[in-house]
Amino acid sequence: MRKPADSELTPLTPSFSNPANSPVVNHSAGPSDGREMLLHGYQLTTEGSGLLKDSLSLSQNTEATAAGILTELDTQRGLIQLVGSRIDDASAHAKRADKTVSTMFRRVATNKCVIGLIITILLGTIALILFVRFIGFPSHSNSTRSALPRGLGGLR
Repeated sequence: MRKPADSELTPLTPSFSNPANSPVVNHSAGPSDGREMLLHGYQLTTEGSGLLKDSLSLSQNTEATAAGILTELDTQRGLIQLVGSRIDDASAHAKRADKTVSTMFRRVATNKCVIGLIITILLGTIALILFVRFIGFPSHSNSTRSALPRGLGGLR
């Protein structure tokens, strides 16, 4: 079909009086009405082509935006996985530190018990020495007392 030249086209001002907002077509009219219908069809086709081009451009922009979003989401997923692995490492280190602190606490408690036992033994020994030195053991004979030298700090 041949495209009409601009000089062949006449301006079309249809009346949109019907409810569907479309031009009123009179089928009983002559050849000039057919020409107007063709011109109107051509204009509608041109407008439709423009709308299709706009829609194609919009869809291409949307596709480019979606591709950018997918790239960004992939980068964020990588970062989230890295953070997750670092959290797992930190959790493992925290468990190891907790185990070390528990071991240190047990050793401190053991050392306190050992020191307390040593202090108790030393105090008991000192008390026994003082008891024997000043009070002495009850003896049945006096001869045993005099046989021990007094100035050497030994037992009586």
